[in-house]
Amino acid sequence: MTGREALTSSRQAFEVVDAFEQAVARYTGAPYCVAVDSCTNALFLCLVYALRDADDPIPLTLPPNIYPGVAMAARLAGCEIRWLDDQFNWQDDGGFELSPLNIWDYAKRFTCVMYKAGTMQCVSFQASKLLPIGRGGAILHDNSDFDRWARRARNDGRQEGALCGTETDFPIQGFHMYMTPPDAARGLWLLTYYPEHMPDQVDEYADLSGVELFK
Repeated sequence: MTGREALTSSRQAFEVVDAFEQAVARYTGAPYCVAVDSCTNALFLCLVYALRDADDPIPLTLPPNIYPGVAMAARLAGCEIRWLDDQFNWQDDGGFELSPLNIWDYAKRFTCVMYKAGTMQCVSFQASKLLPIGRGGAILHDNSDFDRWARRARNDGRQEGALCGTETDFPIQGFHMYMTPPDAARGLWLLTYYPEHMPDQVDEYADLSGVELFK
């Protein structure tokens, strides 16, 4: 018997991802947690869901001094970027809203009971972040409809647990953005020893408002 035959469903391999999501949800106070491969892709999935019924580009207001991947995700999702006049103060708050969609970039914050009801909060587990898995991100939220959609959308549109190459039912557009079991296992291990409270990280980014790509 081959390993593929013994593992009749990849659902078994991804049980550690479920465990990591549950641990993150408990720690942050979020009703739901969807683990993905990066914070940038977490933001992208939130934007795609929020704009799924929009006929025209949606104006999205962003601070000018942000990570460029955020602006690129907004453009790919079909947003028209409008820049705030004032730069974001990273020392006052670890995250900012992708306004007016109530989607928040919290790449620099990961601490206990951080979740705010009604929001979609995207966190980062990149190597330089507070929980340094190496690669990964997550969406903290309280929307059961979004939860069902996001779990399929992050997995190439496939149903969770289906072995790669065995499914032909794709009811939605999917993306290759899931968190792998080894990354989730490392995250679960690090979270076991993670402090109850962590201060926000402070960072500086260049002003993007004059970049031609984002005009």
